[in-house]
Amino acid sequence: MKRVIYLSCLLGACNTPAPDGSALTPTPKSARYDYQIIGGKPGAQVEQLQIDCINKQAVLSRQTPEKVAVYRHVAAVSAEQCLALAGLAAPLCRESGQQQTDVFDAAGYTLRCHGGNLPSVSFHWQGTLRSAPDGLRPWHDYTRGLIGSAFPGVNAYP
Repeated sequence: MKRVIYLSCLLGACNTPAPDGSALTPTPKSARYDYQIIGGKPGAQVEQLQIDCINKQAVLSRQTPEKVAVYRHVAAVSAEQCLALAGLAAPLCRESGQQQTDVFDAAGYTLRCHGGNLPSVSFHWQGTLRSAPDGLRPWHDYTRGLIGSAFPGVNAYP
């Protein structure tokens, strides 16, 4: 069984230490987040949530492994939601460079953060949410709630 964590930071604010050693928080107004979930079974569909805090919109889409679109929905996001997302994304992006193995056929979670002029950051976790690094479960739960309110009645990721 394998569990693999691929972490490479694309949002410089997430992985660049501040002079006092504390983490920098990305600027919510200029941030964009791409969150993707791929089921652990062969042929599983891909769920993607793109949140653009510059244009204040969220796009929820699903596609087959062959990249055939199943649906695509667009909704507005608020400045407060972008602020919460920035705080939740920061610890994930600081997890850069870790790897573990022992989960097979588990879902894959990928978060790509983009922050204005800063370099982008990518966080990838293959495994269960229960055993995920600190930060993934709060991010996942918050975005699940965001989807529930922004896209009522849409069959969103679990």
